[in-house]
Amino acid sequence: MSAKAKLKQTKEAIGKGDYPTAYRLAKGILDFESQNYTAWIFLGVACQNQENWEEGESAYKRAIDVDDSQLLAWQGLASLYEKLGNDEALGPVLEKLAHVFYSGHQPEKLLTILQKQLALAERSQDMPKIITAWCHLAGDGTYGSVISAASAKPSDTTVWQRVIDLQEEWDRKTVEREVKTRRSRLGAEPLVILRPRIEKEVMAASQLPQYCRSWFVAAEQEGVPPSDTIHLIYFTRLYREAQLCTTSAEFRERVGEEARYLCQRQLSPLPFEYLLETTDFDALDQLPREVLESYATAFPDAPLIPLARAVLAEAAEVPRDSVTAAGKALATLDTLDETVISALHLPLAVLLSSGSRSGLP
Repeated sequence: MSAKAKLKQTKEAIGKGDYPTAYRLAKGILDFESQNYTAWIFLGVACQNQENWEEGESAYKRAIDVDDSQLLAWQGLASLYEKLGNDEALGPVLEKLAHVFYSGHQPEKLLTILQKQLALAERSQDMPKIITAWCHLAGDGTYGSVISAASAKPSDTTVWQRVIDLQEEWDRKTVEREVKTRRSRLGAEPLVILRPRIEKEVMAASQLPQYCRSWFVAAEQEGVPPSDTIHLIYFTRLYREAQLCTTSAEFRERVGEEARYLCQRQLSPLPFEYLLETTDFDALDQLPREVLESYATAFPDAPLIPLARAVLAEAAEVPRDSVTAAGKALATLDTLDETVISALHLPLAVLLSSGSRSGLP
């Protein structure tokens, strides 16, 4: 009987669930044709369905040695490793399949593999891997040109929202973990120095601002309304980076633009305070009056409220009252925690820490 006829018999046996017969037939073919790719696949299937895991794995690998460009052996290995729960071995196989389906422009099959990679990453509880797996599902990610065509793919705004949440959580936990670890060391720096240093390191490694910008782009493309939550996350990270790092004029303008947008939304006092902190004292009266009024109305107990009211009073041409109010504002700010003042590498903070009080009673 020819090898072709034996392969047909083997396939029929597998179709009937007669795996012992399929095993015997496949072995007989390979005794004479050791490079027969299909026979190795049938042998792997027969072994796997009889829980002969080791020989099944070996059969699939032999098929790959014969022709690694065909998918059946890779898919067989993936199925075998999934049944065994061998995530360590499964990872590289899924990576290979993702590359093949991407290169072959098969979006639905690629989506299935990427979802399996995500499940694998989540089982590992490795947050950077989980974040990367989610990024692969985005339309502008590594597989974007193909995965975008998958009918069941989650929207890019959904993907980037999840990525932002995960990255923000990971950054926060990383800072806390590093602070705890380094404070226990002999000769550890004071917390007021140590924490900003660690935050700076974490921000340098984090892609959170980029993920936020990706969400903005996706929202515009999908016609999704702006998310105040994501804008506030984005601004807060940029604001902290402006405090701790040397930044360019372009970067500071980007932060100012976000601050002005968020001032209109009145979600947090932080954007208002950024504008106050980054404006030279002599130019505070040039800030839009509506910004100061919104700040004073929405956040009456915020630390810079006395200063905002002083500027508003001066703009209303009440000279004596404005001078008195400004003096009270500076007196109030003098009571702020020194660590807060020292963290603000900005014109207003320099003024307040310099001890200059000229022109004030």
